[in-house]
Amino acid sequence: MYQTKNDLPAHTRALVGERDHVEALSSALATYGTSVRRAIEQTDTLGDKDTADICTEISRGVDEYLWFVAAHLGSLAGGTRKQP
Repeated sequence: MYQTKNDLPAHTRALVGERDHVEALSSALATYGTSVRRAIEQTDTLGDKDTADICTEISRGVDEYLWFVAAHLGSLAGGTRKQP
């Protein structure tokens, strides 16, 4: 499976709550984002500006998704819900 070829944390089916799934997704996105930022540094150091630019765009997308997931975590805690 994918787990043997990357550093992403395994997503277990034992998670039953919505918050547990969202937290697992958040953790996986954060780990992936860190990996992509490392790739940016490595490719930039090697002088491969085009690949660094592609990785930068990927990183921006991951950061955006992570922001959305974090906002969802806030709504699960009631932090972003409007009070009646």
